[in-house]
Amino acid sequence: LQSPLLDARQRVIGRLNQAACLVYVERFRDADAVLDDLCRETLSLGFLNFHASALELRAQAALGERDFAAARTHIAGALA
Repeated sequence: LQSPLLDARQRVIGRLNQAACLVYVERFRDADAVLDDLCRETLSLGFLNFHASALELRAQAALGERDFAAARTHIAGALA
């Protein structure tokens, strides 16, 4: 993910995949740390579809942590 040969879109896709893997193995806090940064980056780059995907993954991580209010907020943001 640090290779200079990757463009911004490829790097975002790789980080989304990394976060999805972290959610899958129930490392929710690690996933949320990646996704927090990724949400800011996708918004600043105008990658709105990737931003929605990051918010969906944040909702999954929040559900894993049983933080239902945060999950609802992230899903609402993804649908906006």
